[in-house]
Amino acid sequence: MKKFRKFISSPKVTLAVFGAAAVLLLFSSVGGARAALTYYSENHMTELETQTIDVTLIEQTGENEAVSNPEALLENLIPGGEKIKVGVKYAEKLSVQNTGEIDQYVRVTIYKYWVDGENKKQDVYPGYIDLNLLLENGWEEDTAASTQERTVIYYKKPLGSGESVDFADSLRIDPAVAEIVTKESDGVSYDYQGLEFRIKVDVDAVQTHNAADAILSSWGREVDNSGADEDGVLSSLNFK
Repeated sequence: MKKFRKFISSPKVTLAVFGAAAVLLLFSSVGGARAALTYYSENHMTELETQTIDVTLIEQTGENEAVSNPEALLENLIPGGEKIKVGVKYAEKLSVQNTGEIDQYVRVTIYKYWVDGENKKQDVYPGYIDLNLLLENGWEEDTAASTQERTVIYYKKPLGSGESVDFADSLRIDPAVAEIVTKESDGVSYDYQGLEFRIKVDVDAVQTHNAADAILSSWGREVDNSGADEDGVLSSLNFK
């Protein structure tokens, strides 16, 4: 026993034991590296084919052919040379078309305001510009993002490639504008006399894949799409 203890405590034996441990550690490291290399070699790179997201505003006024030029919105609302008549409902069909390659959720933002020359009038009511929205067509308004001047609506159903959906069908100026006056020392003045109205429409879309993340990233709105049915129709957007 004493000889064995003496043998174990010998510096040469200690060095040999340490050397054996180092060798085991080395083989262990090599084995781990080989395993990692084998696992990595099973991965491969693939080329990805991307599909486009695109959406277009379509306008059709009366019997006129539909056009898709947002800059020319309302140009064909009434015949040339005529002025719009207060209280008259004019046909103004507005729709969104998916001109991309994949299904999309779409958003429409509508701006309505009055101008005096080129200056926007801040002290008159945009609500008298009555663009009739077709919310019953599957649209939902984001009331938290809407104001008197701006209305934001979302289509709750995925819009397939080539498909379109209407969101407005008529426009009129409320007759109330003819009755709003300001009393002055020499009589009264009509607040809306000489003013012009403006309507601007923006349309955009996001992919339906990972829709909640896409909407948050693109539009900055948190939505709950957990209630979507098998066709992707949202029961409610539940804006947060």
